[in-house]
Amino acid sequence: MAADAETIDPRDAERLYRQALVRTSMGSRRSKSGANNSNVPINGLCIRIAKNNDWVPMTQSPYSESVIHHLLENLRGDVPSLLYTDPHGRFMIQKWEQVQQLSRFATDPGTRRQNYDRIPRRYFERVAHLWRRIQEIPVVTPADARLPSALGTMLEKFGPPDSNPPAHMPATHAEYNDLVARDVAARFQMIREINPECVDYMAGRFGYPEHPERYVESALENMAETPLALAHADLHSQNLGVKNGRDWEPFFFDLESVGPMPPCRAVATVIVGGDDLSESKTSEIIAVHEQAAPRHLQTNFRRDVQAWVQANAIQTAIQRFQNTVEAVERNAGRSSLGLVVAKQAPWLAFRVNSVSGFWGAPRVDEKFVADTLRTAAEICGSGKKSSLAVAYGFGPALGTRTTLAVTPDRRPAPPPAQRYQRAPTLGLRLSRM
Repeated sequence: MAADAETIDPRDAERLYRQALVRTSMGSRRSKSGANNSNVPINGLCIRIAKNNDWVPMTQSPYSESVIHHLLENLRGDVPSLLYTDPHGRFMIQKWEQVQQLSRFATDPGTRRQNYDRIPRRYFERVAHLWRRIQEIPVVTPADARLPSALGTMLEKFGPPDSNPPAHMPATHAEYNDLVARDVAARFQMIREINPECVDYMAGRFGYPEHPERYVESALENMAETPLALAHADLHSQNLGVKNGRDWEPFFFDLESVGPMPPCRAVATVIVGGDDLSESKTSEIIAVHEQAAPRHLQTNFRRDVQAWVQANAIQTAIQRFQNTVEAVERNAGRSSLGLVVAKQAPWLAFRVNSVSGFWGAPRVDEKFVADTLRTAAEICGSGKKSSLAVAYGFGPALGTRTTLAVTPDRRPAPPPAQRYQRAPTLGLRLSRM
């Protein structure tokens, strides 16, 4: 990877980065914004701009994306090629050759959701093969003497910003499953702190339980203990690609989500990311992965995947709830609220209904959700604010939208230029937090 990092002159890289910032600030339709990065295409390259987030999931990969590229270097052509890593951690430059997102082929024109019934079986068979190849890459730890010592520094497991990081990566299913449940609990509590009265109103209307993490714990209990393996934890339709048009050769985007985990979780993310999956298509996706799975995973494979489908669905519903609460709180009392409600209501209704059966809540329709969001905006605009101050604006270093969350025991996350430094040998990002 070091050789790749030298293929783009730093001055050219900086110029591309500045162009990407301009396109991002102007709201270019081709720019894609995710939770941790904005992807901006320029001249056949992807400029990946790091974001400031006030939330670091407990299950976030312990590896930086540069390290993941290093680990997956034998999968070139099936994953993005890393061409440059900014020494200050602000951005990286990748190359995606003749790849289109699966969403282009899977999006239903009527609902705008992903309908994988439109995708042939052979594509998911090839996805399962690539999933198996990633599993076969050894999981590395800081104690692995085969890797540079700088890499060991990168492998510390992060908790949320207001807690002490765990001393090591999870080594067992039980440890990883516990992190997932704790992450759901902590995120739900953080959402409530944005505006307790508003969030309690919305949660009550949508039937969200006070402790959603208990349903995650229930889903994941009594799972067979198998070794953790490398897998991609965010394989929705925009992180799955199709190479060379309709040849149906798969491609995995956003490698930041690759890390050690129960392998069945990756299969569940494909299913949850499929939105309107028929029972037959769900069974097909599970079957092709089961056939590709190592022998030690095949006992109880379907049961374990279904358990992770429930856990992932709950996580996704909580994340969508957070996105909606933040959007409503930010736009309360503004003329932009109508557009926010129109955008958020269909997706939130879908996610609420995807988990309502787990805790016995009634299903909701888009009108019910839209009415709830308008009333929630009135509550947010009434002046009742919590101790969590959410500020939006343009960061002085990045020029991109940032979110800073401040509580009495929590400091704002520093910009990427302060958070990361470059390892001299691999161009890796080393955390100083």
